[in-house]
Amino acid sequence: MSEPVLEVEALHRHYILPRESLFATPGKVYALNGVNFHVNPGHSFGIVGESGCGKSTLARAVMALEPPTLGNVRILGRDVNALSHDDLRRARKHFQMVFQDPYGSLDPRHTVERIVAEPLAALDTSDKNERRDKVADVLSSVGLKAGDMGKYPHEFSGGQRQRIAIARALITRPELIVADEPVSALDVSVQAQVLNLLQDLQDQFGVTYMLISHDLAVVEYVCDEVAVMYLGRIVEQGPTRQLFANPAHPYTQALLDAVPQPVPGRKRDKVRLKGTVGSQTEQAGGCPFADRCPKAESRCRDGVPELREVAPGQKAACHLL
Repeated sequence: MSEPVLEVEALHRHYILPRESLFATPGKVYALNGVNFHVNPGHSFGIVGESGCGKSTLARAVMALEPPTLGNVRILGRDVNALSHDDLRRARKHFQMVFQDPYGSLDPRHTVERIVAEPLAALDTSDKNERRDKVADVLSSVGLKAGDMGKYPHEFSGGQRQRIAIARALITRPELIVADEPVSALDVSVQAQVLNLLQDLQDQFGVTYMLISHDLAVVEYVCDEVAVMYLGRIVEQGPTRQLFANPAHPYTQALLDAVPQPVPGRKRDKVRLKGTVGSQTEQAGGCPFADRCPKAESRCRDGVPELREVAPGQKAACHLL
């Protein structure tokens, strides 16, 4: 088996809060608490979970936009946080990001040519004519025209802007693209076009994706494997279709039960959550989901459950499994 494109090992990310008074100990926000996974070449790995669970923090940590408090992120076998500034700059050729908002992620003062060529200008030594040819090629690959290079973002629809953002990510031919909610700001019909484009580009260029979404249908359509996050931890992970058909963790069951359309073949009673999401400024002594879980027992508060295999290829962190 080839080496994973992305390896995340025991990743923690904590933020220091402002002091409430001069002599008070500053509090912390525990955004990530020991995240582990890897993604193999040419595969798509999905991250799902409710708002505030740490998905976007994980994306920024993977992209080396924020340093981890503890743990490692390795891309193509290199620890990105151990690289010097210059080495990290050169390494960014191999991993790029597509942001959530196609309206806010493109500079309105720059032409499409300048926006898409920006990674090349930062990383490449090719001259202006070579960059222009590369921009034309990559725009063509995402369904836009070379004649669009002289236009500005306001001249495009939301779906077209996201295609421009994808072209910018593809211009360096990266092995890994991190997509943070890439279609959530788009109309449903346009979402399908962008998702089909992502799959076509994966088939054409062998790109590996880490896709973050709160939309389970998007992840099911695109991703080979999925991880479910809750309060900065992965509570369940496995092949997408298998996990969605037979969720083991109560939180995953509740997420799927919240989808308006029923999933064929699932006949169990729906999981109804109680209470509210726990605070990220405190670390639970037991399972972080215990206060909301309808199946919780006293042992659920005795220690944090570890991810363990509950079916071939599928892992869940639950004391009751």
